[in-house]
Amino acid sequence: MNMKDNETARLAEIRSFYDSIYYKSAKPSTTVSRHLRRLARKIGIQKNQQVLDVACGAGEWLLACKELGAATNGVDLSEKAITVCKTALLQGKFYSTPAESLPFEDNRFDVVTCLGSLEHFVDPSKALKEMVRVAKNDATFLLLVPNADFLTRRLGSFSG
Repeated sequence: MNMKDNETARLAEIRSFYDSIYYKSAKPSTTVSRHLRRLARKIGIQKNQQVLDVACGAGEWLLACKELGAATNGVDLSEKAITVCKTALLQGKFYSTPAESLPFEDNRFDVVTCLGSLEHFVDPSKALKEMVRVAKNDATFLLLVPNADFLTRRLGSFSG
C-alpha cells in the first residue's frame, strides 16, 4: 500500500468513527451558547463576512457567526455532521471532505476557524497550508487546540 492509499484508508477509518459513533445521534442545534456568542463578538465577526470553519462538526460555532450576519461555510470529515449543518444553516455551504484538501478557491474567506480539531488531522501541516490558501490576505484566524494548561486537563477531566 502506497502513502496515498494509506492516507485514504486512514481518513475512511476516521470518517467511520465520527459518522457511526461521535455524531451518531447529532441533531441540528437551535440555540447558541453564551461562550460561542462572546467568542464571535470578541474576534469581530461582522455582517456579510465569509467565515470558514474547518472541522465544523454539527455547526454550533457557525450558528453564532450567522447570528452576527456572517455567511457560513464549513467542512468536516463526517458526512453525518455535514448533513446536520445543512439542516441547521440552510444558507451555508458545507462539504464532507478532509481539512487537507479544502474545496474552495484561493483568497476567499475573511475568517478561518478550527476549534479543537487540528491535533486530530492526518496531516496538520497540510491542513494549515490549505487554510492559509483559502484565506484573504487580511483574514482573521482562530485556531484552538488543547495544551498542558487546558482547564479540563488541570481539573483532571482530560488526559490527552
